[in-house]
Amino acid sequence: MTNDDRPSAAGATSAADYVAALRALRQWSGLSYRAMEKRAAANGDVLPRSTVITMLSRETLPREELAAAMARACGCTPDEVDTWVTARRRLAAANATPNHHTQDLAPGTPPSRFAAERPVDRPSRPPFAAERDGEGDGEADGRRVRRWVLAGAAGLVGVLIVVFVLNRSATADRKPDAGASTRHGPAAGTVIAELTDDATIERARPDGPGDPAVLVSCGPVCATDVAGQSRILLRFRVSGGVGNCPGQATLRLWRLGAGGPVDVYRANSKWEQSTVGWNAQQKAGTWLADTGDTGTDGWESLRFPLAAADGVLALTLIGKQAAPVTFASSEHPTRAHPAELRIDYTCP
Repeated sequence: MTNDDRPSAAGATSAADYVAALRALRQWSGLSYRAMEKRAAANGDVLPRSTVITMLSRETLPREELAAAMARACGCTPDEVDTWVTARRRLAAANATPNHHTQDLAPGTPPSRFAAERPVDRPSRPPFAAERDGEGDGEADGRRVRRWVLAGAAGLVGVLIVVFVLNRSATADRKPDAGASTRHGPAAGTVIAELTDDATIERARPDGPGDPAVLVSCGPVCATDVAGQSRILLRFRVSGGVGNCPGQATLRLWRLGAGGPVDVYRANSKWEQSTVGWNAQQKAGTWLADTGDTGTDGWESLRFPLAAADGVLALTLIGKQAAPVTFASSEHPTRAHPAELRIDYTCP
């Protein structure tokens, strides 16, 4: 490939077009997410692999510094990086909300000058300063002082009454029901978890992970691996107020070709993608769901109840048949389809 073939965002007309151009640039470079992170670090940029995965799976404009760092990591020249930055600024400006506070001003009139020209009515003297005919200055001053004192005292009493009532109401609202647990965040909502690690472990490779480009699961004996079966491990970072609130989770996986069904279990999250192996795997926990038996490429969705998910959620996928089931990983060289997890939760 030549520089003339390198994808560009110069013709992007929307945020979705811009992100699609970034995906095409990564595919053109042939870099995995891990390799892109290392090349960015060599350039003096910070470009975490998990951040790139999340950025390319959405259709909103990424931060300017992330787009520039990714362009440099993919081999773009300084002029080409400027093209990516200029295109992003153009799209961001097109989506900016106009300032409604100045839209009625005459062209070229600064807001501060307009405000300065508005007439301001100010009383020439206090409202209680009127003097009755025949009163002396001393008597009038004393009368004004007494009126101001009485008005101030009445206002202070009113403020204290309002503060007392509001405080009583807030204290009553904060009293928890018997047995209720303390929680923070909204009563209900949706969280898109961030995929941080995905790996395949194989009985044939007891001390290390398998091919990082794909995720493969089969069992009890793989048709392509007489030494034993393989399993898939996924780990997600969950935030946004889920806490211990129950909810419904949707796991989406991009299936590559035909294969048998796969069981999904909740798992212990104490493992690292770079070092996990068959002998170091965590024991599978509660069964959650199973996939269907499809034979085409595309997204496959699994829904299952989730009692709680605070911080980190790890899953283990175990094949039911000898036919291997293959999914796209976060480091697949041509498919930008890492696993996705959505959680819809409701706090009682």
